[in-house]
Amino acid sequence: MTDRRRFLFKKQEMPYTKIKYIESTGTQYIDTKYICGNDVRIETEFEYLQIDSVFRCVYGKQTKTAAEDAITVSQAVNYKVQAYWKTNLTPFTLEKDRKYKMLQSQNALVLDGVDYGGWSSSVTKSKLTMYLMARNNNGVAGNFFKGRIYGFKIYENNILVLNLIPVLDDNKVPCFYDKISNELLYNKGTGEFNYSL
Repeated sequence: MTDRRRFLFKKQEMPYTKIKYIESTGTQYIDTKYICGNDVRIETEFEYLQIDSVFRCVYGKQTKTAAEDAITVSQAVNYKVQAYWKTNLTPFTLEKDRKYKMLQSQNALVLDGVDYGGWSSSVTKSKLTMYLMARNNNGVAGNFFKGRIYGFKIYENNILVLNLIPVLDDNKVPCFYDKISNELLYNKGTGEFNYSL
């Protein structure tokens, strides 16, 4: 291999080590930096480690409660989990310590292959970015998640625009790598993420 080929190969190496999941203890979260439009689909793999009487959001954003721009999946005070789409919500029961796959869009809410149905209208676009492991409450992080994220994707008009995978950076700091923008996204909260190789 020539020196030039060896140099090109090194430049293409990934700047991270892929891990199994990232775990929030209830004070950490990610600002995805992405502002959802009107035709959005969200796919995530997650696991609740604590289900209690506190709102804990897998992801979310809203300018106010039940706002026209609201998209959220959260544990509710009645010990159920609910998916918000604008002013509409769909409740369902989850078990803690179990991994789930979910798809949320205007047309469908699918949990582990079971379709709970969609909603009648699209969300209103706002200036809020989507938070992961918390909810963006009009610019303030809250409703922190206690659990694990295995992957998180956002599609806009059926085009994949955000594809987060859990990784360790070169300094062994757990974070999410966006395979679309080639950017590492770090904890914006307090404390440190847990993780598993």
